[in-house]
Amino acid sequence: MSIVVYGIDAQDGLGQDSWLSIVDTGAGIWSQLAVITGLANTYFPTGLVWNPVNSTMYLVASSYSSSQVYTIDLTSAVATLVANITPASMDYNANYISGLTFDTSTNTCYCVNPTDPFTSFNGTYTLNLSTGQLTRVGIPLWDSRRKVALAYDPVADNLKGLAVDGITTGQKLQMMDVDRTSGVWSNPQDTGQFFQFRNLDTVVPQAMTFWLESMMLQKYGACLDMADACNSFTINNDGSWTFVGNALTTGVTAALAAATIQICVAEGTQVSVLVEDGTVKERSIEQLKLGDRLLADRQADVSLLGLIRIPMVEPRLEKISRSQLGRQCPKRDVLIARGHPIKIRENVILPETVSKTIPVPKGGYLYTLITEERTFVDMSGLLVQTWSWDAWQNFIENDIRGKNLKWELIK
Repeated sequence: MSIVVYGIDAQDGLGQDSWLSIVDTGAGIWSQLAVITGLANTYFPTGLVWNPVNSTMYLVASSYSSSQVYTIDLTSAVATLVANITPASMDYNANYISGLTFDTSTNTCYCVNPTDPFTSFNGTYTLNLSTGQLTRVGIPLWDSRRKVALAYDPVADNLKGLAVDGITTGQKLQMMDVDRTSGVWSNPQDTGQFFQFRNLDTVVPQAMTFWLESMMLQKYGACLDMADACNSFTINNDGSWTFVGNALTTGVTAALAAATIQICVAEGTQVSVLVEDGTVKERSIEQLKLGDRLLADRQADVSLLGLIRIPMVEPRLEKISRSQLGRQCPKRDVLIARGHPIKIRENVILPETVSKTIPVPKGGYLYTLITEERTFVDMSGLLVQTWSWDAWQNFIENDIRGKNLKWELIK
């Protein structure tokens, strides 16, 4: 598993002066990668969201009356227009779309859309990343809190929201539960849930952002004050905030998103191997040998060209229980990384849409298979995707997530 956190340093708030950056959440350092190009004139970035289904980072840019969805290349920072965002029914515009998150249990993107960026009258929405259609979740209600960000928590399987208790000046930050059906924000956890900024009267709440990464379950936030200092924070499990540092001396923190790549199954996973007498035997993945003929999709077989081992960073995996997806599918419990594609009845899905997140012992390894072409092989009756050498080489050489990945070829 490899994770890279990206942020947008919007400089003076204009799209032409925005940078795609990599965020060191431990040190609070933002390293600029490239100037974002491709945005329409007068549009400035307000949101980032990573879609693990198609491994694509999306960017939302807004003007003062409308917004657009783009994809963004994580190396060149070139943005490509996908769609104009269509306001939800009864809304007069779609400006200032922000606080995006991706719910992997339903493959749904959520966001907030204030009708006026300086008031608390804003609501929760879903955003179709292909068509740009906004859909209300419930009815926006006026309250004393301005809703600034959303994040999906895969363990609790719910949405978390970050709100500013105050309208034009940030007095407190509150973490809240967000109902995905009604859109209601509730349960402000008062104990330890507030962080008092050093310059309370000069904080600009609309520049605050929030990140809760799906796999690592870490939380990170940033806030701009009127002195043009971008302050970085980690958000603790009890809701308290810990100051990390000044990420930027100038500029607006427009968005944060974590790009993840999950490519592994757990040690001990049983893989179906075609042996010399024509029968099928099962072997633990770590005991496979080069040249083994693996039972693949549509009863074909493919040759094993490489076995890669990766240290387990986070002691959590997705569990698909025995016969959960049908008789003997899988034949026994399978532990697999979040985001690693599987195939069920010709449909390619992610494990988290059908699995349960469980803790596992620390210090182990995960494994992935290399075949001539990317395909699906049988693991305990479940079809799990492999890598090709070309795809793997391209990933570790050209994708920053791959460059940061610790791995070894053991066979």
